[in-house]
Amino acid sequence: MFSVRNSVQLMEDLKDIPIDKNTRLASFDIANMYSNAPTGELISINKLISSQQNTGDKLTEELISMTHTIMKQNYFQFHNKFAMGTPTSSVLSEIYLQFMENKELYTILMQNNILGYFRYVDDIPIVHNDSNTDVDKLLDFFNNAIPMMTFSIEKELYNNINFLDITVHNSVENVSFSMYRKPATTDTVVPNDHSHPYEHKHAAVYYMLNRMNS
Repeated sequence: MFSVRNSVQLMEDLKDIPIDKNTRLASFDIANMYSNAPTGELISINKLISSQQNTGDKLTEELISMTHTIMKQNYFQFHNKFAMGTPTSSVLSEIYLQFMENKELYTILMQNNILGYFRYVDDIPIVHNDSNTDVDKLLDFFNNAIPMMTFSIEKELYNNINFLDITVHNSVENVSFSMYRKPATTDTVVPNDHSHPYEHKHAAVYYMLNRMNS
């Protein structure tokens, strides 16, 4: 399992990786992940996973039938215009990526001496040693292994790199963290004298306190 639940888990996992002067961090990003997941391969992948999990034949047939329906009936018409998309896109894309991580990417990571690989949806922070890993070649390997998807790279700048809502600081001996706020962040909250439920007014404050503590 390569995915992380949130930035808190990522911080804990990064702390377990030995850091030295040659350790570097990079971030891979998948462009338009949901729309580029190869739907044609998902049926066979779901069948394989069902077989590995000893899922019964009847339930497997129902899962495959539902997958067919979801992939074919994912658009609607409104005011003579067509729109596409389905809430299950994230689930199907995740199934495909987890399958490819275990089938193709794991070998690539081992061959390139990757110290840490973590993924949150379509963002992938990678820890590597600059003395024995060419992260640009690693990017090429990823794009060749999954040609349906396009990976791009962001390298650490001045020993810092942003991921989710944190900035990772890479020093000689360890990594440390601070909060990252995007340039468009306003920190606007509902004013206390507005006629909103108190739960709505408090929600943003509770979120900020929880974020700071975690």
